[in-house]
Order: sequence, then structure tokens, then C-alpha cells
Amino acid sequence: MIKKLALPLLLCFQFGVAYSQSAHNSVSDYDYYTFADREPIYRDEFNDTSKNNKEWLNTNDTYFLINISNGCLVITNNGTDYTASDYTLKFEYLRDFELEISAKVESPKRRDRSGILFWGRDSSISKYNGQFLYFSHGKHILFNQTGAETENYRLPLPDFTFNDKKDFNIYTIRKVDNDYYLFINHILYKKYPYFPLNGQLIGLGASSNGSTAYYDYIHIDYLNRHELNNPTAEFKAGTIGLKTFLNDRLSFTLGAAYECMRGRFLVRYRVDITGKVDSIISLSAYDILNQQTVKALNETGNGWIPAHHKGTPMASWNKMIVEFRLNSKGNCPQPVYYYDLAMKYYKEDNIPMSIENFKTSIGEDFADIKSLYNLSMIYINQQQYDSAAIYLNRINELRSIPELDIKQVNEQIAKTDADMYIKQYCKQ
Repeated sequence: MIKKLALPLLLCFQFGVAYSQSAHNSVSDYDYYTFADREPIYRDEFNDTSKNNKEWLNTNDTYFLINISNGCLVITNNGTDYTASDYTLKFEYLRDFELEISAKVESPKRRDRSGILFWGRDSSISKYNGQFLYFSHGKHILFNQTGAETENYRLPLPDFTFNDKKDFNIYTIRKVDNDYYLFINHILYKKYPYFPLNGQLIGLGASSNGSTAYYDYIHIDYLNRHELNNPTAEFKAGTIGLKTFLNDRLSFTLGAAYECMRGRFLVRYRVDITGKVDSIISLSAYDILNQQTVKALNETGNGWIPAHHKGTPMASWNKMIVEFRLNSKGNCPQPVYYYDLAMKYYKEDNIPMSIENFKTSIGEDFADIKSLYNLSMIYINQQQYDSAAIYLNRINELRSIPELDIKQVNEQIAKTDADMYIKQYCKQ
């Protein structure tokens, strides 16, 4: 039986990322650096073929097709080897800096589906010098560094950070002092050592055998001293107006199988300089809620007043927490159902099912500290320390979300040994 189910959403909004300084006191926090901390080096939204980005289109490779279309740099590689288009940029690599791209990759062959970002390459030395990030919608990401020595890092992708293969994902490389921090969709993934660079080429590319990479934008900034306040965008109709707008649209037809759908999840969205939402990351456990949230935010159109810095419009990332609960008359499981099930499987030594149910519990409530902690402990016991650090970092991040009861969050964390493990396994 199909019926109309209106979602009585309880929406909590935080426009922008202007947390207090104590909330984001580490460079491993994506939101640590504000607009005022940044000195733009190069920014391209690939909206046209102006002089600013024509250099990307220069290629003599007959197997390499590149153009700017629909606001993207589109690169198709029909050859048998990885190829990239490069751009000459004077770059002071001894300074702290950040590179960020929004990209997606398509390919007829799954194993060839990957994109390429490189920086610091010197074309007079060899093809593979510099530092490279190979990314795909598969299971791995490759971080390659060539300097005084070469070291490859091939690591499994954390599932919750990665959007569907049809969507754009955001990759951020942040260099501070002698370390790199890699973020995927604003979530810290891994810390790497920095090797000195001298080359002035940056590049974007695609893997072989018909793969196509789409680049929505590339931003490169120097990072200066950290300042406190980050300018934010505002909805023209105000907070109440946005809440009403989204409630009206987050009502759709669902089957009976969705009657027990519930949860709290984070949504990040970017408002461009024209006052329009152009990028959205929705982290619900339910695809249908992600799809409808993205659709609703896209329908806000030019309903935003963009953030400003010293009178100049600027793009800004904003956050909101969406909490939903269906008024179902069905026999729905209690909120602790998946946590209890995960613990049951753990006691039975069925670790894969325990992990799956802990993740489902977290998907229904991103602030489920008990599930976050127990899942990180499982990964530590399995010596999967990078995976453990992901969930420990998420526990630590809860302290910086004003909409949550921070006192209660700290009390719940204090009931665990999370802080001890955060110090041991998380990169600060």
C-alpha cells in the first residue's frame, strides 16, 4: 500500500561555520581556516573559456579530449596510460597552502575509473615527479609523493565520506608545516608527511581506456594566521522562512517499508557569490532523504544573500542539522534497536554484522556516541587504526556543534575512554 507520508521535520540550522575558536582549534578540523585566513592563489569555477582557464585546454595528445562544458572541465582519456592537463602556477611551497577540487569520474571499465590531481611537478625532470592524488568511485584512493624519495599510500575509502558514484565529491589537500591533511567531503581522512617541492605545474586528468573526469572547480589558497569569524550566507526569508520552505518540500510519497524511518543527520551546502546553492553534502543513512534534501535545497534558487568579506561577495559553506521522525502507527523498533543488535552480534563474535549495525545506528543518529565509540574500539582491536580514527574524530567533532547539548555530549564522552584514544590515534 502506497500512502502519502509527510515528514514532521525538526530542523536545526547553523548558517556558516563560525564556531568559537575553542571549537575548531586544530588544523585537522576542516573549518579551522576562515575566509579571512586565506590568500587566494588560483580559483577556477570552469564557467567559461575565458583567458583565465584556456591553458587547461592545450593538448597535443590525440587520445586526450578536453573541453569546458556546463560549468565543468571535462577530460576524456581514450589512451592506455594516465594523462593530465597541466597549468603553470607560481607557487611558494614552503608556505602553508590548500588545494580543493570538486570532481566525479565515469568509465566503461571500473578498474580504470579514476581522476588525477597533481601539484609541484617539474616537466624538465620526469613525467612522474611532484605529488599526486588518484581518486575514484571505487574502494581505494592513492596518494603518491615523489621528492627526495617516493612513497605510495593506497588506502580503503571510508564509506560514509563518499557520495554515490554519480555525484561530485570534494577532495581537499591541506599542507601545514611538514604535514598534509586529506579531507574527503570535509571529513578528515588521512595525514601524510610533506616532501619538498620545486615544480610550478598543477594538473587535472583522467585514467585510461575511455574514462572521463568532470571537475566542477579548483581552489588554491595560501593559509595565513587563523582568525575567528567566518562570513556566512543568509536565506532572504530568514531562518523561519527556510524552515517553512524545506518542511513544505520534504513531504513525499513513500511505501509502507519506510514507516519507521527516522534520524538526525548533517547537511553541508555551499552558497556561491550570486546567492545560489551550488554544492550539497547530505549524510543521512537513507538515500531517499539525501535525494529529497538535495532537491529541496536546489529549489531555493537565488533565495540567498551571499556571505561578504570587506564588502565583497564570497562563496561560503554552511551547515544544518536535520532531525526527522515519522508519525507512524506501525510497530517500529526502539531507537536503541540497532545498537543492541550490534552488541548482540559482537558478543557472538560476528564482527562484520556488529560493524554493519553500529554504522546503521550512527546513520540514524550522527551523535550516537556509544556506537561511535564501540565501532572505533572494534577497529582498534582489528588494528585498523585509520578507520578507528575516523570515528574517534567524529566523537571529538560533536563538541563543536552548538545545536547539541555540549554539556551532555561531554558527559557521555566522559563515560568512555574516547579522549585517551583520540589523543593516541587522531592527528591533531
